[in-house]
Amino acid sequence: MSPPECIPGGFIKSWRKELDSDIWMMPPIYHRVWYWLRLHAQYEAFLFPTLHQYGIWVLPGQRLTSLQQIAEGVKWTEWGREVIPNKKTIKGVLDWLEHREMVTVESNSKGTLITIVNWTTYNPQALPEVTGDSNAEETRVGHKKERKERKEESSRGKSFVSPTEAEVGAYMVEVEFDGDPARFIDFYASKGWMIGRNKMKDWKAAVRTWKSNSASRYLAPATDEYSRPTKAQLEAII
Repeated sequence: MSPPECIPGGFIKSWRKELDSDIWMMPPIYHRVWYWLRLHAQYEAFLFPTLHQYGIWVLPGQRLTSLQQIAEGVKWTEWGREVIPNKKTIKGVLDWLEHREMVTVESNSKGTLITIVNWTTYNPQALPEVTGDSNAEETRVGHKKERKERKEESSRGKSFVSPTEAEVGAYMVEVEFDGDPARFIDFYASKGWMIGRNKMKDWKAAVRTWKSNSASRYLAPATDEYSRPTKAQLEAII
């Protein structure tokens, strides 16, 4: 039996549990924007050129875009008429996604940098060859893992203890993250230590996510290989 043909352009994962998520209950434009972002995010690091000496690194799971580009990307045809949502609508959707920690949004004069928070969940770096048998096995394993995660989440849902500012600061030093522990505490405390609609289980994982998201803010010389700029380079930019 010959192997099935691959769909051109690659793919991302779509989880069945999304049917029970908040975004599934929102107007269709929310899901449309969410999928546009996932399908157009970088799958490998890319140095975006600028008019100056420095470029901007766009990392896997990020998209350097604009409200207008997103609006054009999610347009549809209705009764023979092209419908393009306005930028205010797109910004409202992005604000909703960011409030639920599905994305982070950074805007400046060069555009809007959007980061999908759990990018590796939707697009693993190494994808195995998919066959009928392997797909069935992956589904069985996935269901078993999901049941286990739900059981563990239920058993430890009440055991989470929010960290102190000192604990967060110490861990940021440990992972070499020059972040603001007070801002981290205030942000999650205002949300009741919730991530989306779920209670936070591991605040250290949240710190690491903040660190990875902040890496995109650095600029690098357009001729350099992918790396974090030196202190001197950052001072030259600022």
